[in-house]
Amino acid sequence: MYILYLFFILLLLFVAQVMSIISVLCLRSPENAARAVEAGAGELAVQAMKKFPAAHQMQRNSCLMIRNLVVRNPENRQVYDS
Repeated sequence: MYILYLFFILLLLFVAQVMSIISVLCLRSPENAARAVEAGAGELAVQAMKKFPAAHQMQRNSCLMIRNLVVRNPENRQVYDS
């Protein structure tokens, strides 16, 4: 049971780091943001946020990543308006 819990914590930390890395790559880079949206990064963030609402760092990193995906790409905003 302890190993499963540890695996879960490591998975959440990994997902939080992935969101952070994508966020940095998309900062002030509309081309990278468009590619990330095409690859499904935004959808991954939304799914992770819904599945793990108590993982505060992952929630924060996901929000920052979504912000960077849409801030300089108006076409990306339409994807996340709904």
